[in-house]
Amino acid sequence: MARRAISLIGPGFASRHARRGKIQSPGGKAIMKSPVPKRSIAIGGRRTAVSCEDEFWDALREIARGRGETVAALVASIDKDRRRHGGNLSSAIRLFVLRDHQHRARKRKAA
Repeated sequence: MARRAISLIGPGFASRHARRGKIQSPGGKAIMKSPVPKRSIAIGGRRTAVSCEDEFWDALREIARGRGETVAALVASIDKDRRRHGGNLSSAIRLFVLRDHQHRARKRKAA
């Protein structure tokens, strides 16, 4: 719902005011900002924003470090897989982290 209100305000309004923590509709009512932080990342030479909770982002960093990859390279591979199966990148990252966690738990249980 907040996106609709923001889109009515005009281009650039949300980004200018979100940095200040002040987003208001034209009527002066406050619009709630998402508590989920957005992070900017380059994938294949283009920048994109990903909304992802800190816990998922931290886990993604740990997974990338364990694989000897950068976060950007890991996100690029998640994005490539996501494009084949559909869905948005933020959800794909969360599902990737969840699946990695489940895989590790199964390996520990089997050992």
